[in-house]
Amino acid sequence: MARRRSVGAAAGSKGSLKFPPPSGPWGALQALMDDGGQVTLGAISGIPAAAVASMPKGMLAGLMRREGESWNDLLLRLNDAVMQAVVENSVINELHL
Repeated sequence: MARRRSVGAAAGSKGSLKFPPPSGPWGALQALMDDGGQVTLGAISGIPAAAVASMPKGMLAGLMRREGESWNDLLLRLNDAVMQAVVENSVINELHL
């Protein structure tokens, strides 16, 4: 499924993530939560399995769990999507809500 990108309040705004993020597989997610953001996992508006990363000003990334994808792999993709959203100052949205 292709990612839909739109400009958002990801980087360069008050409350944007601090870089470089902590090392390890969850570095961007750790930086997000350390900076007041949150990660939500579960069913969202009819989507049975999703992961959303957001800051107080809005969503950075929203991903749907792919068929056969483990939760671990979904979280790794979410970590990468958060990094991409901050670097590109965009929102990564697979949810199409």
